Amino acid sequence: MKALVPPAVLCLSSCAVTPLPEATRSEQPPTFANVQDSIDALNDSDGASGDGWFRVLDPTAHAAPQSTVSDPDAAPSQGHETSTEEFFLPFFGEAARERGYDLPRPVGMGVNVMFINRPTEITSVQAGINGGGLNEIEFLGFDAEASVRTIISRLDAWVLPMVNVYLLGGYIWNTSQVRMTVDLPGASGTPVNFEGDLEGPTYGGGITVAGGYKEFFATADANYTKSELGGLNDFEAALYTIRIGWNTKFGDDPLRLYTGATYWDTKRTISGSITTPGPGIQSVEFAVDQEPVDPITVILGTTLTVNDHLWIMLEFGGWEGTQSMIGGITWRL
Repeated sequence: MKALVPPAVLCLSSCAVTPLPEATRSEQPPTFANVQDSIDALNDSDGASGDGWFRVLDPTAHAAPQSTVSDPDAAPSQGHETSTEEFFLPFFGEAARERGYDLPRPVGMGVNVMFINRPTEITSVQAGINGGGLNEIEFLGFDAEASVRTIISRLDAWVLPMVNVYLLGGYIWNTSQVRMTVDLPGASGTPVNFEGDLEGPTYGGGITVAGGYKEFFATADANYTKSELGGLNDFEAALYTIRIGWNTKFGDDPLRLYTGATYWDTKRTISGSITTPGPGIQSVEFAVDQEPVDPITVILGTTLTVNDHLWIMLEFGGWEGTQSMIGGITWRL
């Protein structure tokens, strides 16, 4: 019954970590009719100095992205040389450069490591024995918790000055502890207690939209992942994350501090079968409807810009019985 506690972390988001932008300065935000108008407004809002309301941001991660478009006034003063190399991405990027904006390097490669402990709630159980079909059963008691470790790589690109897309690929290890009592057909009050390990590849992708105002920034991230865990059906997960934060410095290096929340869309049906020793029952087939006890977690994190290429991030999350930690490093080309 290892399938009862799937790794709810697979979405990463981090596994995906997130876009971490910077903001510019202006009194009132203009209304953008389209992307080209938004690029034009960069110059019109406060003049060619680059102090515009709209700020192009850069994601990290994940499990999501991590980089930013620096304010022409702020970035050089932070002691890091920004990239001016021409590249076909992001689209409309040249219009922004012509108006004095330094864009982040358009392509990034990163690695994230994630640890999470979270309880799982079972809402329905179907089971059968010896291939005789599944039947709805009553479970008299259930207690389960999963400990998940994930390492995931990320390839991202800025397709627009404010939009980043990314691909995810990695590996996941899941350790589950389950204690339950069920009524199987012909075997009432059957105890099922085990600690088991599941592992397998995970892959997916996502998108981040970022913006900012003065020293503040906000990002919205969504990603989807699929994991192949042993003999179970593929496990799918989606994560939706909002982050708001503040741009400051650590010495001469740009530092971003942020908070936010993540919604874990990991309500799924997990199915499979296990072989049992004994003369009467040779196998148990099952289908379990499960969902996280805490679908929403609060997050706190930071990202440090070491130089134009290198970004480092650390994020903590949790709520009641759920705890998570994500660490990552991104290199921009």
